[in-house]
Amino acid sequence: MSTLRLDPISKDAVVFAPERNKRPIDGWGSLKAASTKCPFCPGNEHLTPADTFCQKDNFNKWTIRSFPNKYPAFTEPSEHISGIQEVIVESVSHDLNMGLYTRGHLVKVLEVYKNRIASLKNVKNIKYIVVFKNHGFFAGASLEHPHSQVVGIDFVPKAVNKKLKRLKRFYNKTKKCYLCSLDHIKNKIYENSLFMAFVPETARFAFECWIVPKDHKTFYEQSSHDDLNKLAEVILKVFKAVNKCLDFPPFNLIINTGFLASHKSYFHWNIQLIPKTAQFAGFELATGIYINQINPGHTANQLKTYLDK
Repeated sequence: MSTLRLDPISKDAVVFAPERNKRPIDGWGSLKAASTKCPFCPGNEHLTPADTFCQKDNFNKWTIRSFPNKYPAFTEPSEHISGIQEVIVESVSHDLNMGLYTRGHLVKVLEVYKNRIASLKNVKNIKYIVVFKNHGFFAGASLEHPHSQVVGIDFVPKAVNKKLKRLKRFYNKTKKCYLCSLDHIKNKIYENSLFMAFVPETARFAFECWIVPKDHKTFYEQSSHDDLNKLAEVILKVFKAVNKCLDFPPFNLIINTGFLASHKSYFHWNIQLIPKTAQFAGFELATGIYINQINPGHTANQLKTYLDK
């Protein structure tokens, strides 16, 4: 059972989840016996909980599946904390990098994200939902097989709450959401008719990239198939640049979506891609101040050069 504790001074939340010590960990970069050991590979479905969603091909074999996390940080409702944590296995291939998905397959993955967000929104007491993907041991993934997770919890995290309040204040002052107010976004990497990828002027991490809808959109799960097709184009372009520049680095990908109707005017859904090029050290941990060793403008220019190679 998970336990939530709040620091009495900072009000920071800490979740104690000892069950996660039982997670399987494989040898990254080694395909030896992957199909027999990996619980996410075809043929090993009995090693995971039952599917909550399954997409199949014309031969009735699964291509993408989701199921409850066997070792969740957030458990069924209790007096301490409650939530739902699902794993989305994105491919039958054991070691396929997201940047190497076909556009068609990536659209299907994005559709599954949409499906699972919408499903969790219908669960009573769920107040916050996030989709994230950890790829690589140094990005927090215990298994190499391409997968992501969707988590719904019964409280709004402190950092998210603070951000929402600031976005609301900005909107009340300007009558625009923050991202819509950036009429001339600097450090663009790539754009099409619906989406834009750029390096934020206040990027916390080296090579951090954001992808946002050009029009004001609050809820990712309301994206149409055409929207997700255009989104897949931009995601693959960004991955092409990042992978060529950094030689397929570990990364975290996060989808930040609105979760209440009241957020509609001031929250603009977005995707953050954060390659892991450095570790948090003492100064960052002590102060909460991020040190980015690369200027955002230089990062954007560097990444754009790889789009043409």
